[in-house]
Amino acid sequence: IKDYDIIIPKKENVWTLFNVFSIENQYKYRHIPEDFDIMKEILLKKYPDYDKYINIFTKRSKLYFLNKAHFYNMFIMKKEIFHEYCEWIFDILFECEKYIKISQHTFQSRVFWFLWERLFNIFVEKKKKEWFKILEVNLIKK
Repeated sequence: IKDYDIIIPKKENVWTLFNVFSIENQYKYRHIPEDFDIMKEILLKKYPDYDKYINIFTKRSKLYFLNKAHFYNMFIMKKEIFHEYCEWIFDILFECEKYIKISQHTFQSRVFWFLWERLFNIFVEKKKKEWFKILEVNLIKK
């Protein structure tokens, strides 16, 4: 870890019916669309400097690399980055909790987990622009 600020699983494709959805559209296709809108509004209200990073995930694209994201909420970070990340992510999610109604559907009741995954990608994109050293590693799935 001494050579990297963050270690994360490699991005995975976000496959959809036509593979032309943005990360936002993929979320809205698989989950409750309003939940993403609430998260996005809160993020931009609290952290307006993240607008260009969230736009990476909200633009519809046929470009292969834009249809990828880090999933599973798995990472290793240096302590100070982890504390910054926790402060940021919980600030947003606790605010979202005030406005998002948790679904009775078991899968959709994991709304904050799903939003967390998308927010994590936005955080990582910003850190890349700040010249943080980020290592992406293969994930072994069984």
